[in-house]
Amino acid sequence: MAGNGLQVQGYGTAGFGAGAELGYTSGTAYLQAYNRTGTAYLPLAVCGSTIRIAPLNSASQGMLIGTGAISGYGPTANAQVDMTPDKGSFIGTATGFTTNPTATISWAKMGNLVTLYAPGIGINATSNSAAFTIGQLPAEITPANNQVFPCAVTNNGSTAVGCIEVSTTNTLIFGAAFASGIGGFTASGFKGVTLPFSVTYSLV
Repeated sequence: MAGNGLQVQGYGTAGFGAGAELGYTSGTAYLQAYNRTGTAYLPLAVCGSTIRIAPLNSASQGMLIGTGAISGYGPTANAQVDMTPDKGSFIGTATGFTTNPTATISWAKMGNLVTLYAPGIGINATSNSAAFTIGQLPAEITPANNQVFPCAVTNNGSTAVGCIEVSTTNTLIFGAAFASGIGGFTASGFKGVTLPFSVTYSLV
């Protein structure tokens, strides 16, 4: 088939047509349901390499569903926004300790937003450095820019409001004091994350 394909159409008492059309055009198979007044089409679903659901045959509105990806257009800036969900976990190795501990960190992704969660247990040990990092952040959830958030930490056995930087280097970098930024831990005594921590950040 080329151009329009199979059409099913009905008319109400006011003479307006409603129906569906299955066809093939420009290398793309499509299925569209419409309420026609003149030549206007309403909800549209097009299937090619992606499925598009859009109003008024719009090429810049609606939602796109592709292979492993979901995106849509926002109502304000009319920009295409990633809405793909995903989740997983990784084992991160901490550095800055006499014996470097490991921890399983879970993550959930929705479009460009990622949430990390890790229990406090397993990320506490004896310090031998002012630094405290956890590596192995997967590339698919590594942000384009460094982002810093407050985080409860232990420094030389005492609890403090420190910080966590989600770094572009696939690393989580901790700080002993939020106001001072990353690093600054005592190179002795007990160091780590005192409570289960959760942080949400943007990939862009």
